[in-house]
Amino acid sequence: MFKGVLPIKSIVVIFILVILSMSATIYSISEYDNYAYETTTIDAADNWVKVYSDSVNKGNSKVKKFDTPTLYGFDCEIKKGDPHPYCVMLNWITINEFQGLDLSQYKYLNIHGTYSSPSELDFIRISLRQFDMNYSQMYKNHTYKFNLIEIKRKDFDDIMHINLTKLSVPFWWITMMKGNKVDSLVDITNVPLIEISTGTHASFGTHKIRITKFVFFKEIISKADIYEYILFYWGAFIFLLLTITSIYFSLLLIEKNKDENNLKQLNFALSARSSELEIINKTDELTGVFNRAGMHSKMVECINENTLPITVVMIDIDHFKKINDNFGHQSGDKVLEKFGELLNNFIVSDESVSRFGGEEFLILMPNKSTNEVLSRLEDLRYLIETTDMNIGKKITASMGVATSFQKIEFQKLIGKADNALYVAKNNGRNCVKQGSD
Repeated sequence: MFKGVLPIKSIVVIFILVILSMSATIYSISEYDNYAYETTTIDAADNWVKVYSDSVNKGNSKVKKFDTPTLYGFDCEIKKGDPHPYCVMLNWITINEFQGLDLSQYKYLNIHGTYSSPSELDFIRISLRQFDMNYSQMYKNHTYKFNLIEIKRKDFDDIMHINLTKLSVPFWWITMMKGNKVDSLVDITNVPLIEISTGTHASFGTHKIRITKFVFFKEIISKADIYEYILFYWGAFIFLLLTITSIYFSLLLIEKNKDENNLKQLNFALSARSSELEIINKTDELTGVFNRAGMHSKMVECINENTLPITVVMIDIDHFKKINDNFGHQSGDKVLEKFGELLNNFIVSDESVSRFGGEEFLILMPNKSTNEVLSRLEDLRYLIETTDMNIGKKITASMGVATSFQKIEFQKLIGKADNALYVAKNNGRNCVKQGSD
């Protein structure tokens, strides 16, 4: 009945399926940007624009609005007089000043236009202003929450590309709003206006900004999901292929009266492949540490075993964005890879480390006293500071620590560690801060 090898027709079918699957995989990855985003466009004609300068604070800078049916902006003359000279343009993107757009599901913003200034070192500041009844008031624009980012002028060439996940709420605004119900979390669920202004330490001279439209990009499906689906597909495909092959050769072995050891070897190969896929699924590809799925498994183990006390350490590489900006994203990836290796070598057998996202890492430390944790983390902080990351620049990290001596939801414990990390950043970075209960 069996010839000892797979029939030629079966091999041809498998070959065609592999080629089709590889083609679909390559297409899914290469054409990701063409199908993964839904866009919302706001043209210049749809906006109501207002401009002002530091003259409202008795500064000497002058600003003049530029406005045509398809183009708007301002001409700004930055002059000495105010310690922080500036020009500002408010772009109202909705008719209602209190009912803005919900941009929380959007990942990127492209601003089409140009910006010219006396120096290439100048920055332009973009802020998506959030209205909230808890602290926003009519005719007081400064109470609209700042969700801002500063971009180098040289990066604004016809299109400025902004990653909305990089927005932040400035500490000075939180301080100014002391006593009101505000927090440090970015919130772009109700944005009626986009503020564009000259950046920090604007150079003296003429600054010109021209805008034609705003284009927001909503991610329909993330690249991580695409990779997950591809991994699942190939895992299922290989598993199916191996299963079919296993059945075929099992029947062949039975027909030829082979002993059961050969069949066990084939099953062992399938099991090893399944374990390999599981490890890949739980490991961060760049750094070699756990990803969120891997860390979640470790946390579930702690919950099931009722392990106490339990400590979570949130670690953030200081000024990582500057590393990417100044040395390039490849150097940034090398730093992340080196950083992951350093953390992996630092932890002991009952501890776990994962990449939480971007330049943030998480260390899980069960059965450790507070003094032991803080002592070890201080050693880690010094180790990071003194380790050569091969970019010609010293790297430091800030750490937030949260410990629980009773059963607690890990999300709450992570939140406490994140709050402690925020305190560490605001205390000059390169330090370890213990969160309070």
